[in-house]
Amino acid sequence: MRPLDDLIAKTKIGVGGWDQYVARDMQQGPDGKTYPIPFTVDTFAMVYNKDLLRAAGYDEFLKTWPKLRAASLAVFHKTGKTSFGFPAGSCGTPAIWFFLNFY
Repeated sequence: MRPLDDLIAKTKIGVGGWDQYVARDMQQGPDGKTYPIPFTVDTFAMVYNKDLLRAAGYDEFLKTWPKLRAASLAVFHKTGKTSFGFPAGSCGTPAIWFFLNFY
């Protein structure tokens, strides 16, 4: 990790209000320098059904959104099955984060 002290010194904001920060006790390392600490992490994964993709003529993992879209349409037209879905419940990660990947 890289200390943030030189970057903080260049801002007009400073570290005011950091006492409210979740990890306030971990702001500074044992050397007295300030380090970045992530306080939230999300892990996104793409889960897919290989058999369903094969039935639509796709044998390899889809690495781009255009390929995913084409495969999704092919799955629906060839099998009649729903071909794409995403979690849209009331969990900690709203559906908007998934939609943002399309832009």
